[in-house]
Amino acid sequence: MSSSLSTIPGLLPLPVFIEEADAHPEEATWAEISPSVVLKTPEEFSAAIAPLTIPEEWQFAEAYILTISAGSAQVSAATELGLSRGLRRLNTLAIANHSRAPIAVKIIDYPAYRHRGLHIDVARHFFSVPTILRVMDAMSEVGLNILHLHLSDDQGWRIEIPQFPELIERSSDCAVGGEEGGYYTLDDYKTLVEGARSRMIAIIPEIDIPGHVNAALHAIEGLNPDGVCPPLYEGTEVGFSTLSTKAPATQAFLEAVVETLAPFSMAGIHIGGDESFSTAEGDYPAIVGSQIERIHARGTRAVAWEEAADLLGDGDLVQVWHDDLEGDSIARAVGRGVKAIMSPGPKAYFDMKEYPEQKLGITWAGILPLKKAWDWDPESICEGVDRKGIEGVEACLWSETLRREKDVWEMLLPRLAGLAEVAWAGGPRGSWEDFQERLAGLEGLWRGRGWYVK
Repeated sequence: MSSSLSTIPGLLPLPVFIEEADAHPEEATWAEISPSVVLKTPEEFSAAIAPLTIPEEWQFAEAYILTISAGSAQVSAATELGLSRGLRRLNTLAIANHSRAPIAVKIIDYPAYRHRGLHIDVARHFFSVPTILRVMDAMSEVGLNILHLHLSDDQGWRIEIPQFPELIERSSDCAVGGEEGGYYTLDDYKTLVEGARSRMIAIIPEIDIPGHVNAALHAIEGLNPDGVCPPLYEGTEVGFSTLSTKAPATQAFLEAVVETLAPFSMAGIHIGGDESFSTAEGDYPAIVGSQIERIHARGTRAVAWEEAADLLGDGDLVQVWHDDLEGDSIARAVGRGVKAIMSPGPKAYFDMKEYPEQKLGITWAGILPLKKAWDWDPESICEGVDRKGIEGVEACLWSETLRREKDVWEMLLPRLAGLAEVAWAGGPRGSWEDFQERLAGLEGLWRGRGWYVK
């Protein structure tokens, strides 16, 4: 790959293969280039990319060829998903380079990881449907395909559960610091699911249990063993709330959550499982285990934070948020057929400050500049867990300090593009200097939309 090709504005993530193609006519413009699409048989597509071979069937499904040359553009693939990936790449390149002459290139590309995600905490501060749809626009342009929504916590409950209307009646209109809350009706949530599908994204909902449940305890008397609901919580401490096997409504509550979310959750349901410091001995495996069983009974997979690794089974996902784990719980889980999602705080937690003097953000995992979000290897996070045991990579945006959509963009961009290259390519490709030049095209695109606030 020539240096000029590795610095094309907006070429993020950097593809598996790129070479120069036949030049365009003089005076050609992007507006004159109309794309065509070709759906090939698997055999035809394999022949078209030879001698390149694609390792996994799911990678083959996302693979595409994009040729921009001689005054035209063509996308070919063996699946509709592959065609969509190629068209999205073409659209991004066209927007990022609209003021320049059209580039003449041939690209062959497919992702390294199946799960390429972004987690957004809408519980500590709530973000509206339009905001989340705009975030999904940014995700799709850099090849991310999973939106993980953290829908409940101590500070607020954000999703309608018909069997327990008091969850939204009593615990939705609150947030950290006494800010205004909010929630998604089931119609709102369907809008998000459909919006995600149109952007080639799946949503994984999270209802965190058995800890992080003060909002639920405040709403439902029967979740409290003594029948007394605690007050609303507007702070940011963790670990003080828990479900209990002694409370009469615990199992009905857990069943209602799965019954409501399962029809929208083919990619999985996240059960949390983290920071359950107040859970009684024996209750953690009983409550988490029963919820995993319910999810499996609905024909989907369970996803949980690293603390629940030993309870997950074949086909489930464990999300790793430390990069210095003691013990081998993740390796044991992978040995049982669980796959890992790598979200190490020092590399992937975008609620960390990007620079020391930044007003937003926190620092428990350190300062996280763009280069640090781009320059890491997912295989280095857990000893004994290699590429085959990793489902993917996910950035996490917790919202303790974020109050408005502007705050979301400040913390996401440009770091989301750095992590997206790790998720799509398996790690940084090319030099840091080349990445910065490619990123400049996206920054211009974001700035035009009012998103880039640096």
